[in-house]
Amino acid sequence: MNISNFDTVISDADGTLVDTVELIRKGQYQALINHLASRQVSRNQLPNYEYFEEALHQSIGGDTYSTLRKTASLIYENFPEILQKLDFDELNNGLSAVQDQLAPSLVKAYDGLSDFLFEVGRRHLKFAIVTSGSPHHIVRNFGLALPDLAMRKFYEDQSLGDQDKLAIFQEKVRNHFGIKGLAIITCHDVAAHKPDPESILLALTKLQSMPEKTIGLGDHVVDIEACRNAQVKHFVGVSHGFNTSPQLKSAGAERTIRTLADFWR
Repeated sequence: MNISNFDTVISDADGTLVDTVELIRKGQYQALINHLASRQVSRNQLPNYEYFEEALHQSIGGDTYSTLRKTASLIYENFPEILQKLDFDELNNGLSAVQDQLAPSLVKAYDGLSDFLFEVGRRHLKFAIVTSGSPHHIVRNFGLALPDLAMRKFYEDQSLGDQDKLAIFQEKVRNHFGIKGLAIITCHDVAAHKPDPESILLALTKLQSMPEKTIGLGDHVVDIEACRNAQVKHFVGVSHGFNTSPQLKSAGAERTIRTLADFWR
């Protein structure tokens, strides 16, 4: 795979560019525990962290609502009376507050993120970040991971809506890294989430890019499947996130890398 043959990179966010793996695990666990307690589920029926983590890894890949619902359904598949007590909208709505408290200590950039983004700009590549997360998650996680943007606490600003903050963040990234063609697609932009191709197709449309001139980048099998479903057939899997190199290769990654710096090699 010769990068010079392509003009566009479409990348996942969490587990690919920004290390939010522990934030996702611990945040979703604490949000579930809080909700179960509020629904008078007894302490001896609460899942331990290891059991939750195993169920989460079988469920992750879509938006947070779907992930939480699938995870809880796996944990309590033999206890329908507990599942009936849960309000998944309320559970999902409580997640951001929990993660906001944990994020400053858990979110960090993967090695080489800043250099990777500068290289995207230097090569005049079009670039899209496509996530199943929300605008709030993008602004918070990248603001914490990239201190040079001077946006570490921008996500806490209550004077602006999340979409306005995302627009300001996007312009800051565009100017700082010199990425003229930049798109950010979140769960608020689409009705269907990965592995459905809608988010990838929207990124291609916004960037006016062709699938055959585009490389996908991600850490999870659903990233590969979403790209393939959008006819983006060239994909680089990065193994520092949720899925291993063998899992990514088995799902169809053309090659796998350990670090973002390896993308250019």
